[in-house]
Amino acid sequence: MSTQTIHVPKAQQGFTLLELIVAVSILALIAVFAWRGLDAIVQTRDSLHLSQNRIDDLQRGFNRIERDTLLAQDIRRVDSGMRLLADNGAIVEYRLQGTSLWRRVINTGNGSVDEEQRLFDDVASWNLDVFHRTPDGAASWMAVPSEVTVTQGPVPNPAPAASATNPNVSTLPATRFAVPTFPGNPAQSTTTPNPAFNPSATDSPLRQNSISGLRMMMKLTQGGQVQRIFLLGSGA
Repeated sequence: MSTQTIHVPKAQQGFTLLELIVAVSILALIAVFAWRGLDAIVQTRDSLHLSQNRIDDLQRGFNRIERDTLLAQDIRRVDSGMRLLADNGAIVEYRLQGTSLWRRVINTGNGSVDEEQRLFDDVASWNLDVFHRTPDGAASWMAVPSEVTVTQGPVPNPAPAASATNPNVSTLPATRFAVPTFPGNPAQSTTTPNPAFNPSATDSPLRQNSISGLRMMMKLTQGGQVQRIFLLGSGA
């Protein structure tokens, strides 16, 4: 019995094992590089999304502060923050508690909080200065004055003293401003009369003392620093 040999054309013989291993290895390398590229794109997108959300939050908070400062007739420093007196007599307080910056509207009748809003998170510290111009034309940034009681009416303009912490920022004298009465302020004197603020008066404490700007500098817990300058009382 004879054996018949069948010859298969070379084009129909398929791949060898070595060729399959090489092909699979190349595909694996391509998949690894593609995955790394896609992962980098996703991480970049997430980082940009977080950064944009952070910027949007800062912008909304600064817009809220700007509306308050434009209506401010006086500004005072309180513990870890500031207090603004609006032209309608309302008191708005900004205070840093922990790493959160809060905005509160204080009832002028009983000193209670009528409105409370958390503006910023992740705030390590902040610094506040006011822009002051003296009658002789000199101008400088100075620390926000504290709530103190002074004699009624305009007071002279003594030369500002240099700040101990920052020689480029001067400190306003404690007896410089005619201060409106704030509720629940234990620092006010009981012997020196403190005139009530009249919102309709044209000589507000800001205008009397040539204060026109507020500079806010915030250090963030995640690194970086944000600075913003606001006009004070220009909306009155």
